[in-house]
Amino acid sequence: MKTGIIKKESKTIIKGKRRQALSIVLFNLFFCAAMTALSYGIIVLSDRFSAVGLPVGITVAIILVIISLVTLCVYSSVSVGEKAWYNGVTANKANYSRRLFFWFRPKNSFRALRFHFSLFFIKLSLAILFFLPGIILLWSIYYLSGTGGLELYLFISLAAGSLIFGISGLIFYFVAVQRYFIAEYLFSSDPRLGVFTAINQSKNLLDGHIFEIVKFKLSFLPWFFGCLAVIPAFYFIPYYKESCCVVAKRITL
Repeated sequence: MKTGIIKKESKTIIKGKRRQALSIVLFNLFFCAAMTALSYGIIVLSDRFSAVGLPVGITVAIILVIISLVTLCVYSSVSVGEKAWYNGVTANKANYSRRLFFWFRPKNSFRALRFHFSLFFIKLSLAILFFLPGIILLWSIYYLSGTGGLELYLFISLAAGSLIFGISGLIFYFVAVQRYFIAEYLFSSDPRLGVFTAINQSKNLLDGHIFEIVKFKLSFLPWFFGCLAVIPAFYFIPYYKESCCVVAKRITL
């Protein structure tokens, strides 16, 4: 898997489709922002009617739960649908736009939400595993500082240890989660595929390819830093996402 060839191929595939690719990203971004603003507005408005008591509080809580559920469903649908869209673009399918909207059907939307929750908790467990040592050392610094029992040499030792554990934890976590790199591509390409089937297939297919994926993603690091200026992101995001899809296709073929 040569990164240069993949990038060149991706630029050719995504050419002429950047506007559509960006519209998917921007829709998700603005929708989540709008729903967050709506939730905040409801909370502020409910404070003015707090004198009414429990009924208003219960009503507001129900509304906020519904808004959160809708937001998560739409976000999940767009995320999985986006992968289906890129799958269609990469395979040069004529109906690639329909693949995106397929995941907005209520049944499929809840399946997409279940997929994201499952993957989130798997990655969360890995994060706890790799970041826990550093967190323990940081808590030790905080606790000993509060009790006045922290000498300078001990502070330096604990601070250096937490930094080392934090950096190594980040590296190990980044490598470990690459096992699930193509899970969403597999899930989006086959609606009949189960959530954990897609996740397990990703782990099996990426066996022996993990460091290739790591090297591939790190090659985009300068672009990620360049996106801090915002404007390069409009060019980079479709290019990066298409490159990831091309890699996923090559692994699954």
